[in-house]
Amino acid sequence: MTDKDLEEIEEIFNRSIGVFAKIFQHKLDLVIECQKMLVEKMDGVEERLGEKIDAVAHEHISPSSRYRDSQKLQSF
Repeated sequence: MTDKDLEEIEEIFNRSIGVFAKIFQHKLDLVIECQKMLVEKMDGVEERLGEKIDAVAHEHISPSSRYRDSQKLQSF
């Protein structure tokens, strides 16, 4: 094996490593992008769920039960 052969092998190896690095970086970028989308979607779901829970809680508190609760607090 000559020095020229070793240089060709090294060039091929370096190109291969470069290609694999680009492919890996692209896949990593996709994972990061999907992670960001999931976080945004979860934030939206959390916000809507909180609003629905608040709405249900306010529906179940009738004016008469609020009056009874305030009377119980005043009796202490």
